[in-house]
Amino acid sequence: MQIGIIGLPSSGKTTFFNALTGQEATTGDYSLSKEANMAVVKVPDPRLERLAEIFNPKKIVHAEVQYVDIAGMTGGKSTEKKEAAYVANLRNVDALAQVVRVFQDDNIPHPDGSIDPIRDIDNVNSELLFYDLLLVDNNIQKLVKKLRVSKDDDAQKMLNLLNKYKDALESETFLADLELSDSEMKTISGFGFLTLKPQLYILNISENDIGSYTISDDIKSAMKPESKSSAVSLCAEIAMEISRLDEEDKREFRESMGIDKPALETVIRESYRLMGVISFLTGSDAEVHAWTVKQGAKAPKAAGAVHTDFEKGFIKAEVIQFEELDKLSSWSEAKSKGKLRLEGKEYVVKDGDVILFRFNI
Repeated sequence: MQIGIIGLPSSGKTTFFNALTGQEATTGDYSLSKEANMAVVKVPDPRLERLAEIFNPKKIVHAEVQYVDIAGMTGGKSTEKKEAAYVANLRNVDALAQVVRVFQDDNIPHPDGSIDPIRDIDNVNSELLFYDLLLVDNNIQKLVKKLRVSKDDDAQKMLNLLNKYKDALESETFLADLELSDSEMKTISGFGFLTLKPQLYILNISENDIGSYTISDDIKSAMKPESKSSAVSLCAEIAMEISRLDEEDKREFRESMGIDKPALETVIRESYRLMGVISFLTGSDAEVHAWTVKQGAKAPKAAGAVHTDFEKGFIKAEVIQFEELDKLSSWSEAKSKGKLRLEGKEYVVKDGDVILFRFNI
């Protein structure tokens, strides 16, 4: 899973990236660069540590998220608008995390001269709309030229779709807020439309606002897409400082600041919820492993996340919820007490399921 971090210069975007990943990417002037910072982080999941006690495996494998710190956002101030290299990075991610400046700091002047999170949200979202509109226009022109030469039913259908999207984008409607069918989503999946992606807003507050900041209704109203957006507030500077401490000092620092959870845990939890994904678990003496699948995935699809052969040759799945296995303390105990459920192809996997797949290839 990839999440692209976006935001205007001076928003604290790269500071937030460093806080999540423990990296030391250059902040400040970095926002003028066109290169992307990238890092993979392990998804915190204390259930894996408990499974390790139960299975005594050779290794523990966490689910992973790749964060891509995207440079180059201007908020619509570019004098020359064109598809930039950083936009290509954006098109490849699964979701966007937009860092919005709320903090006041005279030493870090805002490019627009004042702190106005709603204005900044509108500016960044206008840029996302613009690049999708540019993509649509370019493809419409190609299709029109093709249809002048010869009749092509598939090309005509695609042209009709793109004209619909053009109308929506020109009216400042995010494509995620259109009622698109599954077949339509499949047809356009290769475009990487930015306004189709879920968007998590990171409201970058000051240290003094930790524990007291409330996200206003005006900010919530500005968030797009309306159907696939959410927001959390955190102080990126403090989160970055905490990320560079050892575990004991991290806990003490968070407690002294009144911060309940690490920034990474907060952001991943909300990202999972927004994107509609869950984690199931597998365990053996070889490894315990967390896997990420879409909410609503059936057992064969989950098996395919482990290995494609598992999905092809899926027979049954032995399933127990983590909490129940935790109490019983062993797989053999769960089996002897009849607590393992044998599920078939129609079983919908739940978050926290511990699964042993039976397959034949």
